[in-house]
Amino acid sequence: MSGGPAEGRHLEAKLAIIAQQVDERIDAIEGRRRRGARAGAAALVLLALGGGAATAAALSYPPPATVVVEVPVAVESLRCAEGADADAPAYFTARYSFPAGASDPVDRTSACGAARTVAADLDPDATPEQLLELAAQVLAESADGAELRVLHATFGALG
Repeated sequence: MSGGPAEGRHLEAKLAIIAQQVDERIDAIEGRRRRGARAGAAALVLLALGGGAATAAALSYPPPATVVVEVPVAVESLRCAEGADADAPAYFTARYSFPAGASDPVDRTSACGAARTVAADLDPDATPEQLLELAAQVLAESADGAELRVLHATFGALG
């Protein structure tokens, strides 16, 4: 079969049809990619807006109020001094609190006796925290395990 001009035209026509089909397929693929890219970009925009709105809502929402329940307390003071003289220098003073409605749980005589022992052996370089701890021990021993809290305490020199 020898190809003449008719066969060449026939091949050119087939090649033109194939080229057109290839171009159509390329256009379809590019169209799908563009639609996919647009859909992806739209999804990113929606996610960004949604995330921003959620963040704004979270930041504008007031935190829950903290409920503080204050237990009513009574406050007492204890002053231990040598002798019956009210003006004598104190070797131990303390302010302490305990639940309101309860009677003063501290046995004052016992507390002053324990404080006298502690004051006699007191380290002159004791820190305020250590002094509060010693005062808490003195008061706790004389309170028979009742709940109390030392607010302020001092130890002085024995006369």
